[in-house]
Amino acid sequence: MGCGKYDNNLINLYIDGELDGPGAEEFCKHLESCGVCRGELKELESALSGIKKAVLPPAPENIRRRVMEKLARVRKTARTLYLLVPAAAAAAVLLASYISLNRTKPGHVTDYVNTQINYLYGESLVDVYADDDKDNTVIGLILGGEDI
Repeated sequence: MGCGKYDNNLINLYIDGELDGPGAEEFCKHLESCGVCRGELKELESALSGIKKAVLPPAPENIRRRVMEKLARVRKTARTLYLLVPAAAAAAVLLASYISLNRTKPGHVTDYVNTQINYLYGESLVDVYADDDKDNTVIGLILGGEDI
């Protein structure tokens, strides 16, 4: 409730050790002369002491087991990600390097794309044509007589 000069929020900050500097000094001086605040401070400290001494009953075994299983799954996922993310980053760097180094070889990328297209479209593919520009490769397909 407080004495009117200070409210419970300030007393809570003081108990939690979050009141520092000139504010803490001023509040300590106020406690020397204010019985209301001093009484509330003692009540709160007593309540906190009782809470800290309280003994919690152990969790039921089935809940404990489920929590530990879930924790093991989370740890396993974290370990997997810890290993997978750097590996994926390294693979991306290697792929980017490979592509950038092989862009200078004319037709290399086009040949690879042609192979993949032949695999995907099989017998329905009539022709694959490419128009290599400096920075872009335009690839066209002719499927069963239709130009795509």
